Parts: sequence; C-alpha cells; structure tokens
Amino acid sequence: MKRIILALIIALMIASTIPQVFEGIAGTTSEVTPLYNKTQTPLPQDLPWYFIVVVGDNRPKAVAWVQLPQVFYDSVKEISMINPQAFVGLGDHVGQGSRRQYEEFYRVMNSSDIINQMYAMGNHDVAYGKKAWQFWKEYMGPYTIIYDGIPGWRILLLSSEAGLDLWNQTLEKAYSSLGDRLMIVGFHRPIKPYVHHNLQDDYKEMSDALLSYMKEYGRTPLVLQAHWHGWAEYHENGTDWLIVGSLGAPLYSTDACEAAATCVSDYHYLVLLLYPDGRYEYTPVLAGENSGNFTVEYINQTTVLVKNTKVDVYGNPVDLPVRVEYEVGSGSELYQLNIVIMVPKETVGYIRLMEGPSGLKIASNISTSNSYIYIIDEKTGEEITVYSGDINGLDLSQWIQSSLSTITTSSPATTTQSETSGRSIDSTVIGAVIVIAVLVVAVYFMRR
Repeated sequence: MKRIILALIIALMIASTIPQVFEGIAGTTSEVTPLYNKTQTPLPQDLPWYFIVVVGDNRPKAVAWVQLPQVFYDSVKEISMINPQAFVGLGDHVGQGSRRQYEEFYRVMNSSDIINQMYAMGNHDVAYGKKAWQFWKEYMGPYTIIYDGIPGWRILLLSSEAGLDLWNQTLEKAYSSLGDRLMIVGFHRPIKPYVHHNLQDDYKEMSDALLSYMKEYGRTPLVLQAHWHGWAEYHENGTDWLIVGSLGAPLYSTDACEAAATCVSDYHYLVLLLYPDGRYEYTPVLAGENSGNFTVEYINQTTVLVKNTKVDVYGNPVDLPVRVEYEVGSGSELYQLNIVIMVPKETVGYIRLMEGPSGLKIASNISTSNSYIYIIDEKTGEEITVYSGDINGLDLSQWIQSSLSTITTSSPATTTQSETSGRSIDSTVIGAVIVIAVLVVAVYFMRR
C-alpha cells in the first residue's frame, strides 16, 4: 500500500509540471500586441453612418481542440471582405483558454486586417485557470472596454466572468460619463430573453445591477449578448436585447427560448449600422451552408467585383455594406480613399476608378444611392473630405490629383485554418494521458 501511495504522489508531481512544459513546447513566449490595441484605428467623426460586425461563441465543439470550426474561418474571410469599421466579439472565442488556442485565434484575427477589434470575455475563454486570464490580456486586450469612436454612441463591453466588483465599477464609470451619447452594452452571458442559460441563473447581482443602471439612466437601446448558441431577439421597454450566440459552437435547440422572443438555431454574425442621430439597423446574417456568398474580388489595380447573395437567419436576401479601400498618390502625397456602399441584395457589380478629363472618377454599376466616400491623408492621418450621395461618376480631382499608375487596392486578407493547428489538442489533455500512463506503469512495478 505504501508503494502505491508513493506512486500516486510521484504521478501527481509529474502532472503538476506537464501543462507548463507543454505550454513551453507548443506555445510561443514572444511578445504580441493584444488585438484590441493593435487594431485601434480612429474613424472620421462626420460620416453619415457606420457599420460594425458582431460575433459570438465561435469555440470548437471539443473544448481541448486548437482548431476552430470551419464556419468561423469562412466567416472571418467573408467579414474581412465586408471590411467593417469596427468588430465586436462577445466571448467563448476559444475552447478553454490555453496558449495554443489563443495563438490560433490571434493568428486568424490578426491576419484578417479587420480594424477596431474589441472583445468581451466568455466563460470558456478563461476555463483553463489563472494562465487563461493572463493569455486574455496578452492576446485579446482588457477585461472591459468603453469605446467612443463612433459619434453619438458608446459601446460598453463588460466581463461576466471577472466578478461583481469590476462589473459595478465599469457600469458606474460608463453610465456616469455617458452625456448625450446612446449606450450599446455587450457581455457574454445573456439576461434577456430567458433561455435557461442566463446570467441571473448564476450571478443575479450582476444582472440586477445592469437593469438598475439602465432604468436610472435610460439611453440604452441595444444590448448584445451570447453564450446561448443561436440567434435571439427580444424587445422590451425600448431596448432590443439580442443574442448573437454561435459562429461555430454547437447549436442549441430553440425549445429553451421564452415565448415572447424570436429564436433561431443557426450559425450567424450580426451586421449593425449606427447613425450619429441615434438610429440603428441590424441584420443577423446566416453563416455556413446555404447562406449565400459575399465576395469582393480585386480584378486589377482599379476594379473590384462585388457579389452579394447572402441571406439572413430567416432565409431572406439582405442588403449588406462594404468598404473598399484604395491608396492613391505617390511620394509624400498619399491618400487612403474609402468607398462605402450598401450593396443591394442579390447583386453582382463592379466598383472602378477611371481616368476622367480632369483626373480620377468613380464608376460603378451597383446602385450607389446609399453610399459615401471619405479620404484620409496617410501622412498626417487627417480627413480630407467626406462626400455622401450617389458616387457613380463622382469626380475626385477636386480633392486629390493622381493618375491610374499610382493606385493600389487594399485586398482582403485570406483567412484559413493553420497548417499546424489541425484538430490538435492542448497540453492539459496531453498531460492527462501521460499522467495516467505514468500511474499505470508505477503501480505495476510497485506491486511486483
């Protein structure tokens, strides 16, 4: 018996070192810039409207896997073509929070070139223990975020995992300084609608605190949530409560959804339009099989082919925005030309820069009634102009002078599964297998 106990002690000592050993072997220790910090890009403050993409719960079915679901890889590629002005993740972006899992997520989102990425923490993101909290800061950014980059709006991302004190402190800071902005609140575990998978089931004080601030201050028309794996919308007292809950995690049945809500069990991402005057529109875009396509193909330096056959989670064809970037000029006079168009449903068309009598002009066979351009001086970062309206045939020479030979397009990044990720598993699972093997061998020899 003493020998068996000794074997157990030895096995446990080995087990305590294995996760750290494998983290060192499989994970990099080089410094990275968190996605939130690395992607921050100031937006002009006088655009007619802005658009954001929101996702949640893209973790794999098997929480130890490093590889993410294929629907997530495909959707990130699609979203990078849409090229939104901001991106919000609502948690459970990795299976349990190991370094290798965060490395893979970071690789995908860093290579997407999507600007203004911001993330709310989910329970799976920190299930790995203390190290996962460190990895979150290292790869993702802060635990909570207050973002004021879009005029008339504030985006508040809370952590439903970091405890009541931080939750309350962030609420007080965000609401007490809100001013005349409208608030969008985002967090992982949902409050409404009730789906039997809610924040108040485990952390009622957090739920009560948010509801209290919303009642006292008002000005919160939109709440973004995840955790329940599906799409849900619920309207109450002037607030839209949305669950943007799966871009790869196993889908849940809608049986748990309360009767007053609309729930759909499908993969999706949300496209959100924000107007400085307080109006907003949202579209839950179906992802994965039978969802249609949104593609932006760069034919040459000057011509972009856009195809939109996407549908929403209810099967309806949808209009979707796109932002196409050109770099125009040469030497010290370089300008970033942003063309933003609401692409009508079931559309295939082109956007092109052409040489006109006085200089460059825009040509497009896409309906451009809901479109605008903005031009940024790349040297100073200052805005040159914003033009809103029908841009087909718009003469650009009043703002910039250039020839076609000095134009380059900003092509969307190609986002794929890592060649090394596969369905590899993290160090915890590998460690468990080794511990069991060591234990079996030790007991065998001790009994001899």
